[in-house]
Amino acid sequence: MLSVRVAYRGYFDRAAAESFAAELAGQGLDTYTGGSNAYSTLGYFDDPVLSTMVSGGEQYVASVLFHELAHQKVYVKDDSELSEAFAMVVEELGTERWLMRNATAADLTRYRQRRERRAQFGALIAAQQARLSALYARGTPGEELRAAKARAFETLRSDYAALKATWGGAADYDAWFAQPLNNAALASVATYTQWVPALKARLDRVGLAAFYADAAALAELGADERAARLREWGKNGAAAGAG
Repeated sequence: MLSVRVAYRGYFDRAAAESFAAELAGQGLDTYTGGSNAYSTLGYFDDPVLSTMVSGGEQYVASVLFHELAHQKVYVKDDSELSEAFAMVVEELGTERWLMRNATAADLTRYRQRRERRAQFGALIAAQQARLSALYARGTPGEELRAAKARAFETLRSDYAALKATWGGAADYDAWFAQPLNNAALASVATYTQWVPALKARLDRVGLAAFYADAAALAELGADERAARLREWGKNGAAAGAG
């Protein structure tokens, strides 16, 4: 019997999802609900092609296919952050190669710009999570902690406004920032982006075939050892970039 635990909970009924979120919110927990355009059954069944998967144009369809098929290559149950980041890295590489063969130079440039903005957005989220972790570790009393948490999210919004000013009019994440922000909203992004820089650094260093082998070996490790190796890859990548 397949047993997989993920960092999110999936529903085919929106009302049921929102009802469960309301129940958690009533317990004082942060919640976030959002739609999903595609999903993978990890090769256990024939995956459906949904209307939401084909409504964004050819390049979007290609990206979705690269992402979802990557889950069949490497998927670590109980580690959504690694599984989704691996799929994101494969998606980005596959999309770029697809565009190089099937689109114009201008299309490729636009994609690279969107990809860079997504990486910068992911870095903002990582910085906010680190900011909040440090805040929670202080043991600040309840009301004071809630006020400090609110200020931290205002800092995040200010950081986004400053970043967006460098994007030449692009507003990719305005809708995300227009919603109420909390820890669950951060997690909805970080699940997909947390390990992307480390995995991309490894891919750049060893090439695709060795990267697949390294990712498969990574999946066999325990959670702590896996995280330690990913941090090492990230540090090596940062050092190489600085050099």
